[in-house]
Amino acid sequence: MKTFTQTFEPNLKCGICGNKITDRKSSYHSKFIPCSACERCRSTFSEKDIEIMLNMFLAYGGYFGQLSEKDFSLEEYMEKIGIEENLNSEETEELKVLILHTLLLHGITPEQYFHLIK
Repeated sequence: MKTFTQTFEPNLKCGICGNKITDRKSSYHSKFIPCSACERCRSTFSEKDIEIMLNMFLAYGGYFGQLSEKDFSLEEYMEKIGIEENLNSEETEELKVLILHTLLLHGITPEQYFHLIK
């Protein structure tokens, strides 16, 4: 029985940036989901960040940096989606996921996001 990492599709694309994966051995293969990251993303992001991004993009679509970061304001975005101080914990977690996915689409890394929320 072949595992995901043993099979290779010639048109395999990076689950983070969407670029074609040309070197399977140098790419990152998730242990949890059937997604891979190219060599460039593997050298740019930590393994933890790669797993977060692969899961986000698999679940919600898009790719890292799909939208322009220069026209994006986190403060304006949070105001737009109506962040309130008295959200219950379930709503808070849902909003954190939504915010993280939006930031990833704008090319803001998980590391930068976690630094912003501290």
